[in-house]
Amino acid sequence: MSVDRMKLIVRDAHDALMKGDVEKFVSLCSEDVTYIDPAGEFKGLDQIRRWSKWLYGWFPKLTFKETGLIVEENKLVHEYVFEGTTKDGLTARFPGVAIYEFKDEKIQQIRNFYDVLTIAKQVAKGVAKISVSSIDKTFRKDLL
Repeated sequence: MSVDRMKLIVRDAHDALMKGDVEKFVSLCSEDVTYIDPAGEFKGLDQIRRWSKWLYGWFPKLTFKETGLIVEENKLVHEYVFEGTTKDGLTARFPGVAIYEFKDEKIQQIRNFYDVLTIAKQVAKGVAKISVSSIDKTFRKDLL
C-alpha cells in the first residue's frame, strides 16, 4: 500500500469521526480490526461502532488537528490535537498519538495514546473535579 493511500485513509477516518459518520469510519476498517486506547480494547466492527458511539456520547462536537505523520511499511504514526465539546458544553483539548496498522487497504489496528488526566481536569465537575485536582496535585507534588 502506498504512503499516500495510508495517509488518505487516516485522514478519511478522522473526517468521518468529526462528522459523526460511524458507518464511514467502520468502512475503513478490516473485519478483524482492533482498537486500543485508555478506555479499553475493542475488537471487530461491532465494537468499533460501539466505541464510536461512545465517543460521540462524550463529545458530540470534535475535531482532530493533524500535527505530524510518519509512515513506515504498513504502519502510520499520527500526531494530533483533539478538541471536543461535551454535551454539557465543557471543552477539552489535548495532544495524542495514534499508531495505525493496515492490511488489504483497510485499518487493521489502531493504538491510540493520550492523557486521560488532562481530559478529566478539563471536563470534570463537582466532587469529581475536586478528586481529579487532588490526584493531579499528588502526582506533581515533588515536581513543582
